[in-house]
Amino acid sequence: MGITETDKNNRNEQHRRKNFRKRPRWHNRQVEYKSCPICGKSVKSMLTAIAVNEEGDPAHFDCVLKQLSEQEKLAGGEKITYIGNGTFAVVKMKPGSRGSAFTVIKRIQYENKDLKADWRKRISKRIKK
Repeated sequence: MGITETDKNNRNEQHRRKNFRKRPRWHNRQVEYKSCPICGKSVKSMLTAIAVNEEGDPAHFDCVLKQLSEQEKLAGGEKITYIGNGTFAVVKMKPGSRGSAFTVIKRIQYENKDLKADWRKRISKRIKK
């Protein structure tokens, strides 16, 4: 005598209920997002945020990039690129390189190296785990 379709369905239902109880139960919690000092909208993606001003408030990466593009006078073939550690650069692309070869014209240290913002510390703790 084999296993009937009803027995299979019952086992699947019991397995699903058993595993459902093991999942964490999330509560509807209110998350307060900080406002971007450049555009005023909430910064929801803290992983891509850039620290601005003396307090190290988070700003949208795209807002910072747009702001720098407006401040810098770019010649033909130049663009602003993020090169890491809160530093941007004006780069000139080499012809025919398809974006893989460039020359750094100017470095722009945007984030304060000495200041580690509280929101950045909290993210770092989560990533290290």
